[in-house]
Amino acid sequence: MTQEQFIRENTPAWQALERLTKGRGHPSDFHTLDRLHRLYRVAAGHLSYARSHFPDAPVCHDLNTLVTAAHHRLYVRQSGGLHAFTRMLTQNLPLSVRREWPYLLTAVGVFIAFGLYAYLFTWFDPGAARAFLPAEYLSATGEGAGAWDGVLMSSLIMVNNLQVAVLAFGLGLTLGLGTLYVVAQNAMLLGALAAHVAAQGNGLTFWSLILPHGVWELFAICLSAAAGLRLGFALLRPGSRSRKDALTAAGKAALPMMGLVAVLLVLAGLVEGFFTPADLAPEAKLLFAAVTFVLLLAYLSLCGRKNAADHRLPTL
Repeated sequence: MTQEQFIRENTPAWQALERLTKGRGHPSDFHTLDRLHRLYRVAAGHLSYARSHFPDAPVCHDLNTLVTAAHHRLYVRQSGGLHAFTRMLTQNLPLSVRREWPYLLTAVGVFIAFGLYAYLFTWFDPGAARAFLPAEYLSATGEGAGAWDGVLMSSLIMVNNLQVAVLAFGLGLTLGLGTLYVVAQNAMLLGALAAHVAAQGNGLTFWSLILPHGVWELFAICLSAAAGLRLGFALLRPGSRSRKDALTAAGKAALPMMGLVAVLLVLAGLVEGFFTPADLAPEAKLLFAAVTFVLLLAYLSLCGRKNAADHRLPTL
């Protein structure tokens, strides 16, 4: 290969690496970091080739400068932990969620479908509530006890949602079947419970106790399920990789989603502890839930878009 051919064929990769080395601090987004690392290894190989075949050419010096800059960007520890955390929260996490939208859409669809099924089934056949709901739920909603315990009901659902979020992710190792099962089961529980309580005339109070923190929790469940389905799909369709390598890559891709799940569950806990018990009209609590839902959609849809160009670079 001549020097001219060498430069012409590899310039696009060098230019892509140069763009990634111009940022400040250590890249915290996994996909950016992964691409930077792959381009760095490619350029290091090119540098070795240039030193062997064109040791006195300017391209050898230019490649050495580029590889040094990329190494510094990858491996030199940078300060600014707060800035890195803010960048992760406002850019990397929503970007990661948008990349995995097919899995998230699947989880949301399953949740809505089974929740609606259980709601309608219980609404038209009130006795069916016993088939969907544990005894403690029936007791908290007045079955047998004759009392509506909204605080207990809200706490039971929060604990259940935390367990489901963890299971939905971990059961991705069952090719995603376990993930779909726990999402469907939780959706049917919520749907049947909503119909059961509504039939007693407590529907408005029920949703005003559930939705203020439930917006965060229910989305966290769907997001955990999306991460679990990501694992399951990697095991089912590893492509050219071994299943072990495919699962490792899927786990790294799912990790930011689980980070956002943790943030959402913390927010839900704060709302559950300080806002849900507040002496406010049910309508005010439902308005709060609607506002948080809109803000969540805006966060996931808009944040991090200014870095989208970094992820449209051609794949080597």
